[in-house]
Amino acid sequence: MDRATQRLALVVVVILVVAGIRGSGMPVRGPRLGALGYGFALTPVLLVLARAWVDRPEGTTRIDAALSLTSLLATGAARSGRAYLACVALFFCALVIQQRSRDPNRLPLSVVSPRTRWLAAAIVSTALASSVLAAFALQVVNGQIRKRFEHAFEASYEDSVGFSDSVRLGGLAPLLQSDAVVLRVKGPPVERLRGVVLDEYGGGRWSKANAEALRRTEVPRVRPDGADVVEIRSIEPNRDYLFIPLEARGVATSEGAVLVDSVGGARSVSSGTPPDVWFHTGPRDAILVAAPRTADLLMPHKLRAPLTAIAEKWAVGARTPEEALAALEAHLLAGYAYSLARQPPSALDPILAFLTESGRGHCEYFASAFVLLARSLGIPARIVLGYRVGERNPYLSHYVVRQKNAHAWAEAFVRADGNGAWTTYDPTPMGELGQDLPHDERGVRAVVEAMAVAWERTEVWFTRRSVFEYGAAAILGVVVFAAQRWLRTRRERRARPGDGLEFDPPPPAFARFEARLAERGLGRRTGETLERWADRLGSADLRDALLGYTRARYGGEAVDGVEEALARAGRDPG
Repeated sequence: MDRATQRLALVVVVILVVAGIRGSGMPVRGPRLGALGYGFALTPVLLVLARAWVDRPEGTTRIDAALSLTSLLATGAARSGRAYLACVALFFCALVIQQRSRDPNRLPLSVVSPRTRWLAAAIVSTALASSVLAAFALQVVNGQIRKRFEHAFEASYEDSVGFSDSVRLGGLAPLLQSDAVVLRVKGPPVERLRGVVLDEYGGGRWSKANAEALRRTEVPRVRPDGADVVEIRSIEPNRDYLFIPLEARGVATSEGAVLVDSVGGARSVSSGTPPDVWFHTGPRDAILVAAPRTADLLMPHKLRAPLTAIAEKWAVGARTPEEALAALEAHLLAGYAYSLARQPPSALDPILAFLTESGRGHCEYFASAFVLLARSLGIPARIVLGYRVGERNPYLSHYVVRQKNAHAWAEAFVRADGNGAWTTYDPTPMGELGQDLPHDERGVRAVVEAMAVAWERTEVWFTRRSVFEYGAAAILGVVVFAAQRWLRTRRERRARPGDGLEFDPPPPAFARFEARLAERGLGRRTGETLERWADRLGSADLRDALLGYTRARYGGEAVDGVEEALARAGRDPG
């Protein structure tokens, strides 16, 4: 095949693979590979196998190796399980096939001795077994190292890390040191993304006071109209929490429904990759937040007296609950310092020790202290876990939310003009939290983020194409190729005789001679001249026959019996 035909064939292979997987009914994206991942994993390997059947493929063996490695990396980037092992096997098979197909001196398998075959099989089996054992050993060692690290540095955090319905103080600390991207936000700026709301405190742990069944709420499935729409896209799979601000109306998701609780928390209706979320900024109209309950005023009995004394001292002179809350917030912001260091040992409750002894802590301690102090004054309050949004990509103007943007703040119920509403209070000093303040992403990180979003948009575009569209693209490609070949043929027919474009192909005797030598491992190498090939053959009959053909074809000499000499030499086993 010429280059144009090769390119068309490769494009058709890609389209057929993607269309086949797209029409299989497999989820496009998921916690493992998904249809799109399998498409990116299988397509490069199939391209390599297709190129192995081409006599003189365009490009070099490096292209085939790069395509195979791309397949391996695409699969290894996800938790694909056995699919990754299959792609590893395909990777090595593709390398072997492309190496044999490009080697003009390869020996046919039929002439390889049984002893050599067994030796090769033993070497390959030993290498594979060693690789599997090494990978298993590294996995065991990695697990032991992780256990020792967690025991040495994170023992106080127990097993409660990150976002859940029960979080011990310090659960956010591991996240606050990670640069991993978890969310991307497009549209008008939002300051906080509300995730988990907890209302019961005891022994340094926050949890939900009442276990309740989540209520399914139908919402629009498509993006709302308007330039003021905020879009939130989750990057991490297997996260069912949806992060939506307290002030969000007209919520819509790509799933068309959400699971909500009474405190206004939202979750995905299905496992796997969370849906895209869209909303306008404004008072909530669908995912409502319930009025205060008894749990919003409770605290451990031993904390009530000391916390009430502190709260009354700080809020002295306040005439309204709003003024009292503002005073509590101001005292925490001015009188305490932010720190990720572990709290020193103390016989007191962690919050009381923070307020009266250490005076240093991170956002969970500030928010917890504010909530309990507000409750001691009879003001309903809750703690909220979520993310702050501050980092903006300057190239695509979207906001990037990382693990280290995890944050805790408080919500208190205040009454104004006879109407009650939950209001956000954030008593954590922001001087040490530059990652949460408004700023632009810079340097290589900004470029990499822009490239990641561009790839994500390409991925979404492919996932939205139907099988019919893929089939139409394949048909259009064939039509364009046929038209191109027809025009080329017309141009060749119109070429004037004698313009030097004619090419006299070699005689059939030479083609048979070349093929027979290739079968015996003496084939002509890529870019090798006929004279150098003749010097390498060794046999005088083969060399003389080839040099005679060279003088007759390119030297203009009259050499008798060239074709007969080629035929005899090609039949000679020596």
